[in-house]
Amino acid sequence: MIRKLLLVLPAISIVVALIAPIRAEDSTAARVAVDRLIAASRIYDEREMLVASESLAKIGGPAVGALRAAMEDFDDNVRWQAIVALGKIGDPARIAVPDLRAALTDVDPDVRASAAESLGKLDAKQAAVVSALKATRRDPHGMVRASANWALWKLTGDKRSIPNLLSLLADRDWFVTQRAVRHLGQIGSPTVPALVRRLPDRNATVRVNAAASLARMRRRARPAIEPLTERLADCDPRVASTAAAALGSIGPAAIPSLVRFLETQPRAGRIYALRALAAIGPKSAAALSLVLSNVAHPELAIRLEAIGTIGRIGPCASRAVPILMRLLDHTSADVRGATCAALAKLGPRARKAEARLKAVAADDPADFVRQAARAALSNLGPAR
Repeated sequence: MIRKLLLVLPAISIVVALIAPIRAEDSTAARVAVDRLIAASRIYDEREMLVASESLAKIGGPAVGALRAAMEDFDDNVRWQAIVALGKIGDPARIAVPDLRAALTDVDPDVRASAAESLGKLDAKQAAVVSALKATRRDPHGMVRASANWALWKLTGDKRSIPNLLSLLADRDWFVTQRAVRHLGQIGSPTVPALVRRLPDRNATVRVNAAASLARMRRRARPAIEPLTERLADCDPRVASTAAAALGSIGPAAIPSLVRFLETQPRAGRIYALRALAAIGPKSAAALSLVLSNVAHPELAIRLEAIGTIGRIGPCASRAVPILMRLLDHTSADVRGATCAALAKLGPRARKAEARLKAVAADDPADFVRQAARAALSNLGPAR
């Protein structure tokens, strides 16, 4: 036995020697990243905070100690961002659960809200955490209540969380409504029926936020396609625009509904229906004929949207090239510029337009159109 131990010990020493420098290196990287996060938080540099936070998420466990220390910082922003980073790290940060639970009573609402959210992300199902989150549902700030409700849904499936979050969609504070929108989107399918019922709400803010929540769900929001399509003709352009974004995020399943809308609506909402098709992209080639019919629409805004949609469909819209070539002679510089941009996105499939684009690049009276034509020519690729 002694001989075996003597043989094993050198091997263990070698492994420890190999691992130790890596751990030291990770610790140094963690300290640098935490310092970077703190410096960015002091001056509220959003981009730097995000970069540092993402870096810490990759570093993981070695950063947890320094982040827990940062939770004691005098600066609200530093405490807030340290908590956000801990939530991103995941399992290695579970050691910080007691600190996060204590942060639910911090003086700063951003800190309290991020603590609730991070507890949800860390799957902290301890009875003490759940009890603290239930108390946080009574927080004076709606943003904190939103995150507490989401965390309780995540940890326990608490059915009260969804109606509580839905009630926040009408809040006057943008930060509150956006937090509620995000969390409803994270919960996903269970919220769809209730969100659909709010799409025709008398309050435009509720309609916008209901559509925004559905937009975050992408394909999971498919049951809402028809109600969202109806909102494209909403009297409030914010609602119509958000509904278009939601339909675009759902994807090809929304195309038949969008086609029916364009076939039956003389004007209201056409721009937004085209915008949704554009967001869907190449799969909208199935609706290309209908898109092309809008290129000749008497309203300039609809015409421009249709041209832009052709570009977003991309090379699959190559049969639109002859029509786009004719538009290069249009009296509107905006139409000519949009046409050049669409041809650019068709790439080599737009080679038939090369001669016309060269003429536009050389002679068009509008500088931005000439630039757009040159960009389109550069995207045609080498001549075969």
